[in-house]
Amino acid sequence: MAALAVLATSCGSGGKKGMIAGKWQMDSVANPKLNEYLAEQRQFIDTVTLASAEGKFTPAQLDSAKAGMRAELDSLAIAQQAFTASGYFEFRTDGVAFIQLNNTQQDSAQWKFDEEGFLILDEQALKHTGEVQKVRVDSLSDNRLILTMDTHGEQATIYFHKVKE
Repeated sequence: MAALAVLATSCGSGGKKGMIAGKWQMDSVANPKLNEYLAEQRQFIDTVTLASAEGKFTPAQLDSAKAGMRAELDSLAIAQQAFTASGYFEFRTDGVAFIQLNNTQQDSAQWKFDEEGFLILDEQALKHTGEVQKVRVDSLSDNRLILTMDTHGEQATIYFHKVKE
């Protein structure tokens, strides 16, 4: 019975390796901390009044300052969309992953699944420098991949579709 469990686990892992191999285009990124920050900032902008500005601004100056703050938040949203539109992960069958997070930032790491089913991205094994990242695989199918990563205390869930080549 134990041998059957080991066999089933190894076959499942091999299946995951085959399914994840290829190029995955980012569709979206869910980052709760970023979303919370943006919501707080928008609320702050909406609550700034002449009274809270303690008479330091005219109504026109205050409106101008609010418009500038809104534009800054909008630019963050645009940057997030650009990040997603150009981002991809490519998992080669030789265990090397290429990762592009925007048009200019590319990285590589050795990849594998650990015994718990986590995806391990190991820069150190490939380049003798960098980090080892343990990534939760929330979903993996022939054409959809959902990964949750914890980077510097912030958790982000990344949604991908498989690129047909």
